[in-house]
Amino acid sequence: MINPDYFNQIFKVFPMPGVVLFPDADLKVLGVNKAYLEATGIPETILRGNSLPTILKDKLDINVDSINALRHSLPMQSKPGEPPKRKYVFFYFLY
Repeated sequence: MINPDYFNQIFKVFPMPGVVLFPDADLKVLGVNKAYLEATGIPETILRGNSLPTILKDKLDINVDSINALRHSLPMQSKPGEPPKRKYVFFYFLY
């Protein structure tokens, strides 16, 4: 089995902006890498533990339709009130 610390070290320095989300309706941010912080300019203290769609709307002025498209595109949606189908999901921003 791969050591989680090893994976975390690779994720933190990976050159593509990435974020680890909790797969609930709020899409809470569990972690981000250095490239994501540099691309968005949003401090990790604001991201971690907060809803990614809310952050994107408030900090980057992304419209609601784009946020809804993001929510529905991620393959971990569960019905309201049910536990998430996955423990977490990785999301990489391509630009």
